[in-house]
Amino acid sequence: MSFYQTAIKARIFLAFVLLLSLTSCDYISSFMGGGGAKPAQGGSTAKPTANDSKTNKNEVAQLKFGAGYHIAWMPWFLAQQENSYQNYADKYHLSIEFTTDEQAKLVQRFVDKELDAIATTNIEAVIQFVGNNVESDVILVVGRSEGNEALLVRSNSNDSNYGGKTFAVRQFSAEHYLLDRFLIRNQIIPNQYVKIQNVATAADIPKIFMDNQVFGVGATNPNIPKLIKDQGAQIVFDSRETPDEINYILVVRREVLKQHPNLSKALLDIWFSVMKRLQGTRRGTTLDALADLIKLPRREFDTQIASVSLNDTPNKALSAMRNVRAMKKTMRHVNYFIKRHGLENTRLVSEAKSGKRESLYSEWVSYPGREEKMLHYNAKPLQQFAYTFE
Repeated sequence: MSFYQTAIKARIFLAFVLLLSLTSCDYISSFMGGGGAKPAQGGSTAKPTANDSKTNKNEVAQLKFGAGYHIAWMPWFLAQQENSYQNYADKYHLSIEFTTDEQAKLVQRFVDKELDAIATTNIEAVIQFVGNNVESDVILVVGRSEGNEALLVRSNSNDSNYGGKTFAVRQFSAEHYLLDRFLIRNQIIPNQYVKIQNVATAADIPKIFMDNQVFGVGATNPNIPKLIKDQGAQIVFDSRETPDEINYILVVRREVLKQHPNLSKALLDIWFSVMKRLQGTRRGTTLDALADLIKLPRREFDTQIASVSLNDTPNKALSAMRNVRAMKKTMRHVNYFIKRHGLENTRLVSEAKSGKRESLYSEWVSYPGREEKMLHYNAKPLQQFAYTFE
């Protein structure tokens, strides 16, 4: 063999040994956990997706839940006072910030994606969330109104002719809806024969009623007994006249619920933990605490809380969620209210007129087990929770 051939073979052998050593180093590095990620196109590393972050056990989601100062929602305030939102953080691996404000402001914050969940009424949910194209899920029907909303007029007035009179209400609220139902029942056309004065907050109602130009007001507890006692008002119509129509609900943004399903579990756990205390030996002390929060004497609080039929067990709440017949009946009245006041969702209206949808009404709300519409009554979280709650 010539010297030249020997040199060529030596070079090939050395190149093979070098390549083998580099490959071994890369394998060892990969085995030890280094250098395993491949760069994405363009030279940058791939960013984690939403699903990746959802499964990251070290990440604690920061979520916001809002409820207004309302007799039906005082259990949410008691949970805040007792640090329940913080106490459930470890169990459900998320952080819930409870916030309160005037109801109209909370509704707007939910629409603006500043809140992930909200305690509200079915009336406001349909008007505001459907009207603003906010896809959301009702995960709990907290209860129904049985006199918690009322229409009051001056007791010294014997005038039963309401034409031309001024009624003050918080616009497009459950109280406004109740006023509408009263007027229609008495064959009075809203906005045509009655003047509506918009009130920014429910807390302003007693002050507004002092104006003699205001004939009547739509109010909720705790203002109703104050108006009767301090200003001599009398109730001419309340929510007992419209059974099952005004419901108190817990709503979560659909995109948030899908990304953080534990939010529904935590909120349901918090609610029913308080409800459980109202059924046992701690009922008295729990009612005392709720009365203190709303600054009412216990006897007066007991009277007011009786105007709300609370769903205090998961099974009772499931029955309310599945009462589709009653909810559809209410939706017909809400539908009329929305049309009378020009509150239709313009997108749904245009699609209905173009024939893309069979009817506007059918697109507003969907019920358990059906295809999700803009506002969906989603019984799955409650159903799953009911199996585990003790």
